[in-house]
Amino acid sequence: MTSEGLPSFLDRIRLRETSLFADQLDAADATRMKSEKYSWLYRPSHHIETGLITEEDINELQNGKRLLSVGACPAHLERLLIELGIPSGSIIIADSNPDILTVDTPIQKELFDCTQEWPELGLFDLIIFPESLCIALTDAIKQEHVADHTESFPTDAQEAELLAHIMKEALSRLKPSGVIRANGPQSHPNVWKRAGAILEQSGYSYVLEYQRYFITVRHH
Repeated sequence: MTSEGLPSFLDRIRLRETSLFADQLDAADATRMKSEKYSWLYRPSHHIETGLITEEDINELQNGKRLLSVGACPAHLERLLIELGIPSGSIIIADSNPDILTVDTPIQKELFDCTQEWPELGLFDLIIFPESLCIALTDAIKQEHVADHTESFPTDAQEAELLAHIMKEALSRLKPSGVIRANGPQSHPNVWKRAGAILEQSGYSYVLEYQRYFITVRHH
């Protein structure tokens, strides 16, 4: 509660998610949804609490700004955003999981692997990776090792190449004043340093704010 005794923004989000997803919330973990398929399936309020989406973002998205959510499946957060008054046309949800195409929402859905070439989607004010950036990198490296019939551990160089590619694709779709955010475990600072060198060699100028479980990227 706030000092005035009124529910905080986060409290209001929690009330709304309880109303929308009452039978899908994990009673044993206040941050997660029930799921037999996804161990990383978090409640919308978790993404609000980490700062992936802010109250200011929601106000701006209600007034014409655009959001791309990468690794969104099954889009609980984005469906809640619609309930908060953000037009469905202001959001695109994307995932490499074909289940994204069957999510029950009017939001535009895109099926693609963010470690590969992205489709042309226009420009966005906000691009988010809801606990999905680390998963995309891990899955891509695993698939590469299976294809190569190797069991070696990934190198910083391999991870940095993939990370740089994802950031190139995201920055190319970010408006000049826009922001990229990712929550969840982040690549080691050494990997980001390598990825940054690749980005700079490719002509990308950006600003990174790094935390172990949260990153923010903007155009320089």
